[in-house]
Amino acid sequence: MKKRLLIALLILINSFGYSQQNYNDFELNGVKHYDFGFTTGNLESPYTNFDTLGLNISKKCAMYVRNDSAIYDVIHQKLLTKLSDVSSYATNITTKKIKMKVYSKAPIGTAIELQLGLFSNEGYPSGIHCIYTSQTTVKNQWEELVFDFSEIPFGSLASATEIDRLTLLFNPNPQIIKGDTFYFDDLSGPELFDVGISESVSDIQNTFLEQN
Repeated sequence: MKKRLLIALLILINSFGYSQQNYNDFELNGVKHYDFGFTTGNLESPYTNFDTLGLNISKKCAMYVRNDSAIYDVIHQKLLTKLSDVSSYATNITTKKIKMKVYSKAPIGTAIELQLGLFSNEGYPSGIHCIYTSQTTVKNQWEELVFDFSEIPFGSLASATEIDRLTLLFNPNPQIIKGDTFYFDDLSGPELFDVGISESVSDIQNTFLEQN
């Protein structure tokens, strides 16, 4: 009995800790785990995907036109549920990566930044827990970008278990500011906090401890 409880506990912890969450697929009656907040540029969501023959076969995505006068252009996204714990993503030695599908006519090598932080505090650096970066490798076709951990900014007051805001920055701090258009879909990363799973893990842990 004890052995079975231990195995069940390990399976639950493993599946909870290593799953990856798609936050929004923009499909009708599809996956949606955040609402858009403040944006510097022009956002249309959902938007019809005009290239379904390549990497992204989804019918819908999001379309964003970058503000051509803002050095740092932001898209705030309010998560409907906090992320469970992003500690394992906030390190240079992790194999866990945040990913997102992107289509753009912007030059190859265009930077894209992702910040995980607090919706109640949009200030930098206090409201930001961690920052990730990626860059485009193609143009005029869909690709899946992988975000690399960059830093936990000095002065951050956000803990790894309080994250309820995602912030995207397309081409932040460029040499030449342009109003490029970006299409994005299927932003996926750290799992959402799941009360049911957490309680199941806790119940098995308590039962196992009581029998030892």
